[in-house]
This record gives sequence, structure tokens and C-alpha cells, in this order.
Amino acid sequence: MIPGMTLWPPFDIRISTPGITLRLASDPELEDLAVAACGGILAPGEEKFLTRWAQASSPAFERGFMAYHWRCRGEAGPTAWSLPFCVFLDDQAGAVGVQELSADHFSDSLRVRSGSWLLASHRGRGIGTQIRVMALEFAFRALGARDAITSALASNGASTGVSLRAGYRPIGEHIAMLDGVATRLPHFLLAREDWIFRPDILISGHEASLEMLGAPRRTTD
Repeated sequence: MIPGMTLWPPFDIRISTPGITLRLASDPELEDLAVAACGGILAPGEEKFLTRWAQASSPAFERGFMAYHWRCRGEAGPTAWSLPFCVFLDDQAGAVGVQELSADHFSDSLRVRSGSWLLASHRGRGIGTQIRVMALEFAFRALGARDAITSALASNGASTGVSLRAGYRPIGEHIAMLDGVATRLPHFLLAREDWIFRPDILISGHEASLEMLGAPRRTTD
């Protein structure tokens, strides 16, 4: 092993603003978040996601949660990757949600996708918008993305609001099936030329991951 080299470089990535840090979580941190998230993501009657993973019961929820994060680690490479950054607040112990970035063949497409969720107890405080902006800054400034896309159920007004505030524009929709019911799934796109860069967002520890992610080597100056 090369001295100073991290065995899993994405663990070193940090995206920070005053009060919030996005980073990949350790296994003990993921275990704590899995316990908090089981039954703690959706309020009664909410349908925020196209799949029903958030409504799974214990212990299937926690096992699936851990397996997903492990799978993201094991399958990451230039042809496809997903970085489920956990959301850490400076004034609270433990993660309170996930802001994910993913891509397929990033070196060719230079396109990222985003998805996120927060514990219900931390929604409605503007955190969702902040973490989306942080992830986009990382994608455009550190990775050199050309554009970013996202989707949400038409009924998920909070997610749509975050996308529009971040500068995305609608690019159409398709019909997805949710429990056998046809459901609208709008799509949104944000181009690099429409992004207002945020030098106040601190990005570090990403250089060693660029090759793994299929990203051109850049600086964050």
C-alpha cells in the first residue's frame, strides 16, 4: 500500500458548509442511521418514493439498508457508481439522512443523478435544499459534470420545490407503476451553464477518487 493512501478513497470526500457536512458513513454510523430511519422517514400516509423500501419493517429494513450501502461501495467504478453521502449536522450526533449522487459511464456522459431523504423529524427546515446544492456544487466543481438530472413523484411537492429552487427545469415525465397504479414521474435537468458556483461550499478529499468515478482530474479552486 502506498503511504498515505486510503484503501477506499471515497471515504475521504467531504462537502461542507457551516452546520452541515456530507460524507460517506462508517458501518457503525450506518447502523445507527438504519435504526433511526426504520419507521422514521415518512409520516403516516406519505408516499414519497416510487419503491416501498422506506415502509419495510424491522429487521428487513435495517438489513436492506446496510446491504444497499455495502453494494454501493462494492460496485463503484468508472462504468457506474453511487455515492450515498450521509447528512451530518454540526449540532447533532449521528446522521439525519442521505444525499446521493450517482452516474453511469460518467467519463462519457458527464451526467449525474441525485436523490435524497431526511428523517421526518428534520424535514421542513431547509436542510433538503442545502444538501442538494452541496451535492450539485461537488458534481459541477469537483467532478466536472455537464448536467444533473433528478426525478420525483408528482405528488412529492417538497422534492419538486427543492429541484426548482436549485435551478432545475422540467424536461418531461413518464408514467410509472406504484402498487399497480399508473403514477406520474416528472423529470428535471440542471445544466452546468445555468449553475451559479458556490465558493463558500468546501470540498476536500476527492482527488484520489476521480479515476474511480471516471472524472477528469480537476482542482476545487
